[in-house]
Amino acid sequence: MSLPSPRASRALLALTVVAAGVFGSGLAANAGSTGTRPSALPTLVKSAPASVLVNAQGMTLYVFAHDKMNTSNCYDTSAFKCATLWPPATVAKGTTVPKTISGIAGTFGTTKRKDGTLQLTFDGAPLYTWIKDKKPGDMTGQGVAGVWWTVVTSTKAGATAGDSALVKTAPAHILVNKQGMTLYVFAHDKMNTSNCYDTSAFKCATYWPPLLLPTHYVMHNASAKSTWGVAMRKDGSRQLTYYGAPLYTWIKDKKPGDMTGQGVGGVWWVVTV
Repeated sequence: MSLPSPRASRALLALTVVAAGVFGSGLAANAGSTGTRPSALPTLVKSAPASVLVNAQGMTLYVFAHDKMNTSNCYDTSAFKCATLWPPATVAKGTTVPKTISGIAGTFGTTKRKDGTLQLTFDGAPLYTWIKDKKPGDMTGQGVAGVWWTVVTSTKAGATAGDSALVKTAPAHILVNKQGMTLYVFAHDKMNTSNCYDTSAFKCATYWPPLLLPTHYVMHNASAKSTWGVAMRKDGSRQLTYYGAPLYTWIKDKKPGDMTGQGVGGVWWVVTV
């Protein structure tokens, strides 16, 4: 089975509306240590600097895992006020959106919403803010319901995004393993349960190696509410979790700093902390 490229597949996403009742139960963490290494597991996991997309006011931008390529599925309905909670990053009428923005490795564009307004897109993924982010630097929407994710991006060497009136980048930290390789979460996992295994149809765990605990490593005070925990795999091995989300690396990342798994299939995402 051939894998989609990270950029082309960022928004190959299912058409579903998230029920309001699951908000706040996201797979990935929206809080944690920001430094060179989270203190709980210094020998297994650390953090590394990265960049995330923010709007002109510095507010964090997100993608929605239930959108499709250049098509938003986040609207207010009688059951759920999606677009009220996640305001689309709209573009003023008459504004020319450049395909590329200095300092950001990616492609920008727009998609027309049902009311005729234009929404900014990044690599085909519609962009949003989150009503519960109150100030620049807040990333409280990361991982909400397992379908809302910050947009981690590689920045072009020697360039900055400060000259854009639409989008900028802001510093963040992401989780990496002890070798410095980027860690990811899988949107199809459940709390403390991995759904990524090798099958006859697709070698998921070969492409996305789980971050396993050493055989004799003892987790202290791990619980469903702990920052760090354990997912038991079918072969009896133990996979490290972050706020209940099993962690993985990506076989196509070749060196520390690579983040080529971000957005693959619309279900693999880098973890900001």
